[in-house]
Amino acid sequence: LDKDAMESKNTQLLYISDAYDDFLREDYDTSKRFISKELSEFFDQYDPWSIAVYLQNEISIYIKGRAGEDFEVYRKLARGSTSIPLVCEDDFNTIFHIFNRYQSKLTDLNLFDSDDITISALQETSTPIWRRRKIRDGFDVLYIDETHLFNENELSLFHNLLKSNLTNIVFTIDKSQAVGDCSINSETITNAFRNDVKEETYGFGTVFRSTTEIIDLAGCVLASGAAIFSNMENPLHGVAGVAAANSNIKCRPPYLVDCQNREEMYSSTFKEADAIATRLKVKLSDVLIVPVNDDVLVELKEHADKANHEFVSIEKRGDAAAVKEAENESKYLLGGIDYIGGLEFSAVIIVGADKDKFPPRANALSGTSHYLLYASFNRLYVAITRAKCIVAFVYEKPKGISDTLQAAFEHGFLTTQKMS
Repeated sequence: LDKDAMESKNTQLLYISDAYDDFLREDYDTSKRFISKELSEFFDQYDPWSIAVYLQNEISIYIKGRAGEDFEVYRKLARGSTSIPLVCEDDFNTIFHIFNRYQSKLTDLNLFDSDDITISALQETSTPIWRRRKIRDGFDVLYIDETHLFNENELSLFHNLLKSNLTNIVFTIDKSQAVGDCSINSETITNAFRNDVKEETYGFGTVFRSTTEIIDLAGCVLASGAAIFSNMENPLHGVAGVAAANSNIKCRPPYLVDCQNREEMYSSTFKEADAIATRLKVKLSDVLIVPVNDDVLVELKEHADKANHEFVSIEKRGDAAAVKEAENESKYLLGGIDYIGGLEFSAVIIVGADKDKFPPRANALSGTSHYLLYASFNRLYVAITRAKCIVAFVYEKPKGISDTLQAAFEHGFLTTQKMS
């Protein structure tokens, strides 16, 4: 088992993507004559990677979770409004065929995916032996953080960990970080825990990590992303930010650093980190440098090596050891944009926020880049909200500012003001 569930789910997604690519290459032309117009348009509208993300949800929740891999049960299931559009029996046959291709890959490699493990555990925790064990070993209360990272199968496990007749589950969900148009919501979570639970919902009006200016920027980014999918909301609407009182006077509104070329962008990044650390009187490790993608991360490392900048890189989720090493040895800290969730720093510098690099360009054969754009809004929100006092964006001006930041710049949440 992978220690990090994200690694397991990413591996699952890769195998599903391979199965879908095989389907497109070998079977789609034939299937297109039988499937519904709705499913055909769905396949044609989105790029293959986006389709794979939808298929991951379909396979995990509907086929494995609810149907137990039984086709007859699967085609009779009630479906959510944001799931893959399946109208006729041939539609279900097509998706189930892709699932069988995926399963064959797992069988050939003698692998089980995270849903296989979860569903097996769920069956075990529903037995009479387990129910008796719960009386002695079960928990009185469960507190679940980052609930949006769990799928419905995983959520179904939690109430089996409580003592009998108890329903004390407290969970937090950051809707801003939920993935794509098939994202999980509060209703799904409540149903997964138990249908007879009395639900009480609480919202928060203050973010204690960040300044108001940073929260306003993050809120504008979310509002921009909300235009892509109709069921996405902006949970930061009306929320105030409060940074540490002793650092407010040193904070600055979010700003852009204009550079003429890539080499200047990388050299300016480290100069900006030096300037921010000096202004805030913090260690270099408390200024997180976030490349917008893996290519920028590689090039930034190469530049740092040539310039003799000592650094540590975060390249897996929750890498507290990397953060500690950078702090102890007074090194620059670089963080992959997908691995910085849950961390916080005095300042964040986001590198490569121009149209050429962020969001990633869609496949030339893709009918739309909406999913890639949405995922970029999501990643950008996470990166921005790691900062307590300062957020800076270093980019190549000739390439133009990223579309994800255009609205924030036009509405004054982002300026070209540099550090003095």
